[in-house]
Amino acid sequence: MASSGSTLFVDVYEPPEIKEKLVDITAGVIDLTGDNLGGDYMWLSDNGKTWAVERKTVQDFIDSFYSGRLTKQLRQITENYDYQVLMIEGLMTQTDQGNLLVPQRGRGIRQFDFKWSLAWDILTEAQLTGVVFRNTTNKLSSADTIRHLYHWSSRSDPVLLNRMRKGGMEYGTKENIRVQFLTGLPQIGPEVARQLIEAFRTPWAALAMFQGDGGSPYLKNIKGLGAGKIAAVRKVMFE
Repeated sequence: MASSGSTLFVDVYEPPEIKEKLVDITAGVIDLTGDNLGGDYMWLSDNGKTWAVERKTVQDFIDSFYSGRLTKQLRQITENYDYQVLMIEGLMTQTDQGNLLVPQRGRGIRQFDFKWSLAWDILTEAQLTGVVFRNTTNKLSSADTIRHLYHWSSRSDPVLLNRMRKGGMEYGTKENIRVQFLTGLPQIGPEVARQLIEAFRTPWAALAMFQGDGGSPYLKNIKGLGAGKIAAVRKVMFE
């Protein structure tokens, strides 16, 4: 049972596995599409800001891009909520030919007739409009991430953002958005991401440094970026 102070609403069409895992913080299950609000999950944080999460499997992400539904959905949540999150369910890597490759739990690996670079171009453009990107592995991982965001959004004093501000960065600037993009990589925190942007300027230039066995020698100048983190990024991005 949800607490009396819960403000999380779940779209009626979301999977039962996620609904069940979030039942203790869910205020209601409604048709968010029918109410013309958009998103699959929405809530009001303690600081009075509205949040929306648009959850998509990789297949739905691809299908909605080709149909134009993705653009409509992202426009809808940016118009109706203060903060927006696009959640893609399924880890994404690429084949040697550059096609999108997604590991399937217990079912090997699925290859899509869709370019990996195009997927990241779409996500980059979304983030440049202010939509936050989060990547999850499966439905239960998505539920855990939504729960974390729900509680995190009500913090009155976000520690990480204050550290960025003290370092001369302001939330919402192009530099901050680029840092935010890189923190979506495995084991890359805000401080390492900030150093990568300072050193290589753009996310694409920074990512290029991770190619090759062990990555570029220039990565040795990034404090806190060891061989393990480099290997984790390479495994997702290039292997």
